[in-house]
Amino acid sequence: MIWDKQPDKFIRGFASGHSRKKSLDGAKEKCNEIADSCTGVTCTKDGECTTRGGNNLEVSKSGETTYVLVNVAAEVWTKHPSTWMSGQAGGDHDVRNLAMAKYRCVELPDCSGIACKSDFEDCTVRKGKTLPPLLVR
Repeated sequence: MIWDKQPDKFIRGFASGHSRKKSLDGAKEKCNEIADSCTGVTCTKDGECTTRGGNNLEVSKSGETTYVLVNVAAEVWTKHPSTWMSGQAGGDHDVRNLAMAKYRCVELPDCSGIACKSDFEDCTVRKGKTLPPLLVR
């Protein structure tokens, strides 16, 4: 993931009501888990961080720093229903939700796409250029 550091900024409002303070890494991990509602992580000067859900960066008078997740995975993706790419990119066999699979694919030089089950929660990063029909038993 790519995070854009914004010194002396904060995002108003907690993500999905998650106001528990965490370390920076812990807050970033939680933000990834609740990616649909989390727009960033704001940390105090003391290093206490919370997930945030607002849409605007505001000036922090108390010296907070905000980390905004750069949406590198929002590039154009095209659906190819009932098709499959044969190989797993980077030897990565992990199953992820669609958003996390997109981020992982962007990180891998040999990734050419993502294959998901119909719920878009069970996705894997794939390599290969052909899209053969998906055979279903």
